[in-house]
Amino acid sequence: MTHTIEAFYANPRGVSPVLLSTAEELDQLVDDLFSGVPAGHPGGDAAHHTAHDALLYLAGGGVDVPDHELRVVIDRTARVGALSFVADATDLGGTWFSRSGLRLVEPPTLYADCGSLLRFPSTSILALPDVRAALHEFQRTGSRPTCVDWQPAAGYLVAAARDAVFWLPTTA
Repeated sequence: MTHTIEAFYANPRGVSPVLLSTAEELDQLVDDLFSGVPAGHPGGDAAHHTAHDALLYLAGGGVDVPDHELRVVIDRTARVGALSFVADATDLGGTWFSRSGLRLVEPPTLYADCGSLLRFPSTSILALPDVRAALHEFQRTGSRPTCVDWQPAAGYLVAAARDAVFWLPTTA
């Protein structure tokens, strides 16, 4: 069974959310993320999302939707990405970050929450084919993809919150 996905991201069509019902439409989302939205294009302001991240939800799930969230964040230059998955207790609940053995000499900084300073750990960085495969599996199953490994984000989130004190600007 293929699920329809509601995707919130800056896209050339300037529409948010974008409904993705086919594998081809999901591939277009990945292509849009890597190509970026032209400066000044109306899609650039869609729902507070930058041109390099997207939030994906299962469409039409009823009152409790969204109870599954898959975020994809990419780095256009390195051609890599990272994933976070949030779900309720019925589907390996909690918050998870992708986990990879990919090691880059200078890993890009990818923000787990583009509205904050919370970064993905460098162990979350995936090659583009793995990102694409995980998105397709999410569309097929509606669950956390099993084609990539995952690490619980809970400990990382606590450590990031504790360490965020050092990122706060000082006032005179």
